[in-house]
Amino acid sequence: MRQLATFPDAASAETLAAFLITQRIDSHAEQERDAWCVWVRDEDKLPAAREILAHYQAHSTDPRYKDSHRAAAVLRREDEQRRSTRMRHVVDVSRNWGGATAGKRCPLVIAMIAASLLIALATEFGKNAQSPVYQMLTFSLPPAAGRLQPDFDPTRELPVISLDRRPSDTWSGVRAGQLWRLITPALLHFGWLHLVCNLWWLFDLGGQFEHRRGTFRFLAFVLATALISNVAQAAISGPYFGGLSGVGYALFGYVWMRVKYGNADKFQLSPSTIFMMLLWFVLCILRDVPAFEPLLRGDIDKDVNVAHAAHAAGLFAGLAIGYAPVVRMKDEG
Repeated sequence: MRQLATFPDAASAETLAAFLITQRIDSHAEQERDAWCVWVRDEDKLPAAREILAHYQAHSTDPRYKDSHRAAAVLRREDEQRRSTRMRHVVDVSRNWGGATAGKRCPLVIAMIAASLLIALATEFGKNAQSPVYQMLTFSLPPAAGRLQPDFDPTRELPVISLDRRPSDTWSGVRAGQLWRLITPALLHFGWLHLVCNLWWLFDLGGQFEHRRGTFRFLAFVLATALISNVAQAAISGPYFGGLSGVGYALFGYVWMRVKYGNADKFQLSPSTIFMMLLWFVLCILRDVPAFEPLLRGDIDKDVNVAHAAHAAGLFAGLAIGYAPVVRMKDEG
C-alpha cells in the first residue's frame, strides 16, 4: 500500500479514491492530521493511479468524476459479495492447522508445542526446581545443589517472588555467557492451565504467522519477542518466571496490526478475541491492585504470579513489529 496524494479537504480525496475504484485500482481516503490522504493498495497499479491523479488535478470538474462515488459503491458491494462467497469456501481450510500436513506448513509451531509439553512433564509443570531440565532453562544460574533461592517455594503452582527482596543473581546466567537463558524461560510452564492457554495462542496465532510469513521469519519473531519479554520480566521481578505468554501477546499484537492495516496476508482475528485478550491483560494487572483484590481473588489465583512485564513488553513489541510496515510505506509515499 502506497500513499498517492494528499488534499486539504475530504471531498477531493474521496472523489479521487472513488474514481480510482471505478478504474479497478483499489484505494481509499483517510484523514491524517490536517490533510486527507489517498492510498493505493496495489503498488503495481501505482503508475496508472498517478496518471489519473495528474488528470484529476488539472481537470477536477470533469463530468467523469461526478458519479464516481455511486459507481464505486456498487463495485464495493459486488466485490464484497464475491469475497464473502470465496471466504465461505476457504476460511475453514486456511485455519485448520491439524492433519497430516500441519508439520509441513508450520513445523516450528509443532516443534515448540512438543518441546513445551515434554519440558512440562520433565519439570512436573515447573514444580521440580531440582530437575536438570528446569535448571538448564531458567533465566539465572541455578542455586547450589540442595538449596533453593530465597522466596522460592516449589510446592506452589508458580514461584512466588517478593519484589522488595529480589534475588541478587538475576543476571548470573548472562554474566556466565549462557545466553540461551535469555530465551529458554519461555518453554517453562507452571500448571496445566498455564500450558494449555499459551499453547493455544501459539497454535492459533503462531500457526497463522508461520504459515503466511514463513518459518525463518517466525523464528526471528519468536526469538526477538521472547528476549524482549523475558528481559523485561527479569528486570522487574527477578529470574523466577516462565511461559510463552510474552510471545503469545506479541503474536496477538502483530496479528492485530496486520488485520487492521491492509492485511494482505489474510490473517484472522475476531473482535471477540481482541476483547478477551485485552480484558485478560487488564484483569491480571488489577488482581494485584489492593482495591480489586477481593473482587478478583477467586477468579485469578493470588498465589500464582502473573508476568505482567512480559505480557506488556511482548504486546508492545508485537504492535510495533506489526505496525512498522505501515510507517515505512508512509515514509516512502
